[in-house]
Amino acid sequence: MHIERIADTYYLVGSVRDGWHVEYFIQPSGRYSLTVSSDLFWTNNANALARAVFGRASLRWPDRSSPGEYPEPPTWDDPVVNHPKI
Repeated sequence: MHIERIADTYYLVGSVRDGWHVEYFIQPSGRYSLTVSSDLFWTNNANALARAVFGRASLRWPDRSSPGEYPEPPTWDDPVVNHPKI
């Protein structure tokens, strides 16, 4: 993990052994950004990755929810249920 302070702004970068990466940028105003990425399923092909994720999504999104409530994301073991309509 690497933490850098530039004036009152903090920048944190970290990685774990299984390929996950986290970047966290925090400003004194309260603004922040958080990026989480993984090497595990990287294909160097954004379209193939999008099809793999979209194909396993149930496409049932809530109109609204309480804080902390969200639909269960698909897993890589889920079957492909959405096929492209060409």
